[in-house]
Amino acid sequence: AFNNLEQFLSSQGGTSATHETLARQIRQQNQIRKELSEVAKLVTDRRSPVNAGDMLAIQESKNFAVFPEKYLAHLTNLKEGLQKYLDQPDLTPDKSPRIVLTGCPVGKGSDKVIQIAEGLGARVIAMENCTGIKGINIAVNETGDPLQSLAERYLQIPCSCMTPNPGRLSDLKEITEEFGADALLDLTWLGCHTYNAESYSIQNFAENELQKPFLHIETDYSESDTEQLRTRIEALIELI
Repeated sequence: AFNNLEQFLSSQGGTSATHETLARQIRQQNQIRKELSEVAKLVTDRRSPVNAGDMLAIQESKNFAVFPEKYLAHLTNLKEGLQKYLDQPDLTPDKSPRIVLTGCPVGKGSDKVIQIAEGLGARVIAMENCTGIKGINIAVNETGDPLQSLAERYLQIPCSCMTPNPGRLSDLKEITEEFGADALLDLTWLGCHTYNAESYSIQNFAENELQKPFLHIETDYSESDTEQLRTRIEALIELI
């Protein structure tokens, strides 16, 4: 089956998808994920000048990098520069309420929930979704058949299209505890029924297991409900 897939990819893509090529790119993408993960952790520092909007742009740029090696070099420079900044003495820690954003992915232009939360004085410290930590915290096995390793890696992602999906709960627990989150904000884009179905169990987990305030929002890409969302998110922040 994997031989047929390799032949199909080569015929459709115009580039030979050999095991050697895939193995090299797997190593490179693993390194990119590792650097992104380390940058994301530095961003959660209370003294970090990088906000969620900045981090979203950094992570989203990965999808448009024509030359991954150059993107990796920029990531490394960013990580080293951010670490050097945080090593300065007498930086003032940020005392804003700290929110974990979970649920559907967001991107530049569809990040209104982040903008509203941070406009209200909160800080979105981490995004547990496919454009956030969920997409960078699982590496591909660099040994063995690369196609098999790729398949195994993507099947491990705790996406709501998988059921049961206990990995999402364990991810949220780890993120909340490690980064010192004060509340969880669960975003569902209108029509994404799998994430909508999971919101009930996520709420129970957040409130009963993590003992954190929780808000589930169902919205779309328009700005028509901005003020309604602002009121609901402000109420969440007041619970912190």
